[in-house]
Amino acid sequence: MSIYSLIVGINDYAGNVPDLGGCHNDAKRITNVLQTRFAVPAKNIQTLLSESATKLNIINGFQQHLSQAKQGDTVVFYYSGHGSQEKAPIEFWNSESDRQNETLVCHDSRVGAGDLADKELRFLIAGVAKNGAKVVILLDCCHSGNGTRTAMNMGKATISSVRMAKQPRSRRVIEDYVFYEVAKREGWLDDLEKMPEGKHVMLSGCQDSELSKELNIRDTRHGAFTHYLCQTLENTQTSLSYQNLLRKVKLQVRNLVDKQNPALMSIQGANVDEIFLSDEIQPLQFTVFVKDRQWWLDAGLIHAMNKGDEIAIYSDIEMQAENTRALFLATLSDVQTEKSLISFQNNDDQQILKSNTTYYAKIVQQSSPKLMIAFTGDDAGTIPAFTELAVLDAGKASGLLEETAPEDCDYQIVAQDGQYTIVPATGG
Repeated sequence: MSIYSLIVGINDYAGNVPDLGGCHNDAKRITNVLQTRFAVPAKNIQTLLSESATKLNIINGFQQHLSQAKQGDTVVFYYSGHGSQEKAPIEFWNSESDRQNETLVCHDSRVGAGDLADKELRFLIAGVAKNGAKVVILLDCCHSGNGTRTAMNMGKATISSVRMAKQPRSRRVIEDYVFYEVAKREGWLDDLEKMPEGKHVMLSGCQDSELSKELNIRDTRHGAFTHYLCQTLENTQTSLSYQNLLRKVKLQVRNLVDKQNPALMSIQGANVDEIFLSDEIQPLQFTVFVKDRQWWLDAGLIHAMNKGDEIAIYSDIEMQAENTRALFLATLSDVQTEKSLISFQNNDDQQILKSNTTYYAKIVQQSSPKLMIAFTGDDAGTIPAFTELAVLDAGKASGLLEETAPEDCDYQIVAQDGQYTIVPATGG
């Protein structure tokens, strides 16, 4: 298997676009990770920095360099620079409710070339993926919203800029898009939802509504996302899946930077449980983090967590082997959409945890919500019902049922004339 990479980093922009300071550093660092950690030869890496990162050169990088990848190979496109939006042509209005395209700002975008729109990136990815190569997209830029260049002290790191450029005033016409001639020839110009879409995994520096920050870290400027992505890949001895890599990077970024949550997307069924740049599979692993002096599990209702679930906490990913003991056990006391509050069995346990360390958790035992039942009617009927319940759970009263008042129950057990009937609480 070969890996082909196109690395783009833009510090200096032509036209009225604010320059950045850390994108060259980002490009060099991700290149070093690919060469040292994944043994990608230099000939397989094409790098475009600032003046060389024109829109045409980026397009050619996909269509000439990355298109060398065949079945079983992997393609990596990395972009560090400004993100923006542009007014979408009328042809896209059916699929874009806000009538905006998200874009990558190329070096010459605002002096006539135009941004690289998300629809154009989709077309370029599909052209590479059609040969059977796996495609990985890494973006360290803003996707939408408005931002100003600010400076904030963040301990050892300083936020020096936001990677968001103002959108152009003019609206491009469909004829200016890179796929226009192909769409016209293949017959999907009148229905752009039929545009080819290649299978790929995308890791991005922030959510669509957030801003991707650039930091001064030890006197060197980097994107917050790229810094922690590379640091994780450099320092983690075991390989991580895309999903587990994202969880670890996201935890580190949000511990340092406000309102920036790196994101992971699977397009056309790409498997995010695969090891980063590999075919091996790794199960989802949960991380534990601290916020406002409380410890949380990064899983919630959407991950089928329940209040009362018991978890085991480990100090490191390598410590999760079957013969390794957990630091301690804890339970989930409050379950929200994407996170759950951890309650420690011993109040001193949480003092062991350090806020700057990543911890992992396994679900030891899940607590199923109890079914609330109410008994109504005469004793001659309720006694047989109690008898039946007594044989559940190996002769114990069922741990899945709890008696409550009729107005609060899920089901009623209605007893009459020595018999009982189970009916929904609504009486239906």
